[in-house]
Amino acid sequence: MQTIRTIIIFSAITLIMGMKAGAQDEVVFPLETGSWAFMRLAYNTETSSYSASCYSYTSIGDTTFNGKAYQTIWNEYLGEPGYFRQEGQKVFYVPDPEIYAWNGDANEYTVYNFSLNDGDITWLYGFTQSQVDSAEATVLAVDSVAIDTVQMRKKIGFGDILQDLPYSGCSLTWIEGIGQADYLPFYFWPSENMCVTADYQTLFDCLTIGGENVYGPCNCIGFTGVEEVVNVSLGITPNPTSGKFTVDQISGEVLDIAVFNKLGILVKRSKTGTVDLTNYPAGVYYLVAFSKGYRYTGKVVKF
Repeated sequence: MQTIRTIIIFSAITLIMGMKAGAQDEVVFPLETGSWAFMRLAYNTETSSYSASCYSYTSIGDTTFNGKAYQTIWNEYLGEPGYFRQEGQKVFYVPDPEIYAWNGDANEYTVYNFSLNDGDITWLYGFTQSQVDSAEATVLAVDSVAIDTVQMRKKIGFGDILQDLPYSGCSLTWIEGIGQADYLPFYFWPSENMCVTADYQTLFDCLTIGGENVYGPCNCIGFTGVEEVVNVSLGITPNPTSGKFTVDQISGEVLDIAVFNKLGILVKRSKTGTVDLTNYPAGVYYLVAFSKGYRYTGKVVKF
């Protein structure tokens, strides 16, 4: 009897663990409750300065195409909607038929497939108002990343995308239940390269679900006001720097200085003109300084 009871208990535990493991294999993409934020750093070649602006991607309702239900996500940057649904570990996207005339039949495209493994081949898509571009890409690495400091999610890396593929020049990474770690949460392909160019860079900032941060610090909130961007580079001395540097005060005004790393993550804030990055990795950092309705920008190189 004891043996039978032990077998029953063990079987029940195994079943429960199996159910939990199965649940972890499928993380729901937060189409209804998620809000993504992105920071765009634009480089002015004449003044050698950066200006920052942020955009959001949020749910505004639902709709139906070809008998399937989709969530409508508003793309603030493009000023247009996209239509998404999740089935299993895949996320599907319908380019707006009213905007993209070539998609008058409301065809859908698989824009995320979180079941992919190392070495798998998938299709990447890019969309313009005149056509859809596609190319095969190989998964180079699959591991995990912590979100909300606790939860672990699958991370799929494609490495640097070649120049003849959509998103050329981007180091593309997908995170389960979030989207792309350093790019937009859904696909479009304007005439410019939106990932990294000499002119500007679009950086994933954060994801909130139900109003709570689950990934990233949501620093874009600091850029949603009506500040005027002044295209004058901040005076930074020394630059490059080994760690400590000073920022010239503009017209004698006290600045609130925010320092971001290349991923768009806030690493330092200062109410004075002195900033210390001694304990931070070498690399390029972007500065945004706020003062009386104005926003000044610049960058510093730490060696």
